[in-house]
Amino acid sequence: MDGEGCWRDTIVVERGWRSLKYDAVYLRADGAVAAATASIGRYFTRYISRRPHSSLTHRTPDTAYVFPPPLQDVAHSPARMPVNQPR
Repeated sequence: MDGEGCWRDTIVVERGWRSLKYDAVYLRADGAVAAATASIGRYFTRYISRRPHSSLTHRTPDTAYVFPPPLQDVAHSPARMPVNQPR
């Protein structure tokens, strides 16, 4: 996300909120704020540490960023980095 109002940035954020709402908020319908906060916290813990993501070759974000692939594998894979990434 480059912060310049690109439509792709909006899609990523909206998709994240949609997943949160449908998986944690609407299904649980907690009556108290404390219960809703705990439910959302559990959702993010599951989303980051236990839920595999197809864009990360079916790895969890924890394993993808703590144990990145070797540089040789990255060099031969299709580039998915933003064009205007700061160095």
